[in-house]
Amino acid sequence: MGSPLKKILAVLAVGSVASSASVAFVACSDDAGGGSEATSDAGGDGGGNTQTDGSTADLCADAGARPARTCTAAACTAQNGEPSVCVADQCVKLKSEECAFVSGATDDDDAVIVGSLLDLKGSDKAAGVARQNSVDLAVAEINTAGGIPTADGCGKRLLAYVSCDDSVAFNADAGITAPSRRRAAKHLAEELKAIGIVGANNSNNTVELSTNVTNPAKALLIAPTAGAGEITTIANATQDGTRVLWRMIPSDDLQSKAVAKYGEQVAKELGRTTIKALIVHRDDPFGRGLRDGVKANFSLNGKPWGDAANAANVSEVGYPVSGPVDYASVRTQMLAFQPDVIFFFGLGEISGNVIVPYEKANTGAANKPMWVSSSSGQRADFISALRDDATLKATGIQARMRGTSAQLTTALSQDFFNFRYKEKYSEPKTLTFGQTQAYDATYLLAFAAAATRPTYAPIASIEVAKGLSKTVGGTEIVNVGPTRVRAGLEKLRTGGSIDFTGASGPLDFDPAVGEAPGDYAVWCVRTDPNTSEPVYENVTGMTWKYTTNTLDGTFTCPQ
Repeated sequence: MGSPLKKILAVLAVGSVASSASVAFVACSDDAGGGSEATSDAGGDGGGNTQTDGSTADLCADAGARPARTCTAAACTAQNGEPSVCVADQCVKLKSEECAFVSGATDDDDAVIVGSLLDLKGSDKAAGVARQNSVDLAVAEINTAGGIPTADGCGKRLLAYVSCDDSVAFNADAGITAPSRRRAAKHLAEELKAIGIVGANNSNNTVELSTNVTNPAKALLIAPTAGAGEITTIANATQDGTRVLWRMIPSDDLQSKAVAKYGEQVAKELGRTTIKALIVHRDDPFGRGLRDGVKANFSLNGKPWGDAANAANVSEVGYPVSGPVDYASVRTQMLAFQPDVIFFFGLGEISGNVIVPYEKANTGAANKPMWVSSSSGQRADFISALRDDATLKATGIQARMRGTSAQLTTALSQDFFNFRYKEKYSEPKTLTFGQTQAYDATYLLAFAAAATRPTYAPIASIEVAKGLSKTVGGTEIVNVGPTRVRAGLEKLRTGGSIDFTGASGPLDFDPAVGEAPGDYAVWCVRTDPNTSEPVYENVTGMTWKYTTNTLDGTFTCPQ
């Protein structure tokens, strides 16, 4: 075994010859905060120093070689007057109009760039910034653990993060010269050649950006919260036999079953002879997908949604996602129908324009409706309205707001949020949908990059996409977080596979479609005993099981 002193000297010797390559991740938003600094335990793990014949010849003695460079990060930064890197022998600025946040090893010539496309200025800003912070935390943890090891085990490549805002719409008339999410995607995928991008913010944007930018560029896009069913079958999502569009939550084809099943439970609890149900939704892939799924799976009054016997008991109201929207007409139709159960599928627009004004206008109704939604129903702006609007609170809507969520509360999610996220960021106060998914996606990018067995040459994004298949079905069980990251990276570096579990839950991906099935928690809105403010609660004692399409457990919403 040798003495402790000899062990220390051996480690120092390895560190003296190994390099500390870096990965850079860039996030974009004009109003984003500062980033984290990447650190490294420079050098290899010593695994390259033992020969197959048992000798201890130093296999890392010649590991310091780098590809010839015509430019460097330092020279490019000096030339451009702002953080820049050398990509394909060209100086490229890390930031752009839509991409204003960078962190990690942005000044390292061996850096590997990871990007994100999230809503940092729009109606989902609170959730978008929380997701950006979650990626930033993962980057810092991976870098602190030493980054991605090179194939020989002698060097390491840290992460650099570039975050971009996808809340700015594509301007067809102005091309991509105006602020544009497509331009932001091109900056990450084509100019910076990021190994992967965490985004987009929602299903609609994911469909747009993957179809028009990332898929054609053979760039890996991992959507943290996009559930639209049509994402599974996007025509150009497979490039050269490899799926380049992945997502961190199951298809809404699955979630709609969970929502419908819980909707049936809610209707049963009302105890009314005849139930009337309505769906209000965005008219986009996300909204239409959940609408169609609920209609296909929800039964009321003992009959399917579309049965002639329910003709007078069902209704739906859709609204466009762009241009002038007549929300008053939407509310008028809903009030005229007087539903007992309202399924709602919207994003940042729905609380202020539909839910809150509907409840205020419906105070005289004899039977107030139950509101049921998916993970998307957990709106931060609704919580703010419930907290600050006494009239809304008096309607009793807090006890009538329910749903299902892919955000399972697990030991890993609590460890991530309560013991690491809160140490670094002040908001949000409670774990929100998409945070663990963005955090897990960043770890997956690092693991998949290690599976490519990298040298110091550029790592193609499509090769990282191939590497994602190595995170499923392996014998090495790896839980997300700093404790097991080194073991997972080393297993992948040596050509093995791992069995990865994220803070968002088990992730048994099907590489052919880039998604994994999973159970759903049933959520409610409770009052936080410490602050007396309303918060979303995912631990209600009830879960929907995807293997049986049944609800498991007894629902309790602590008030």
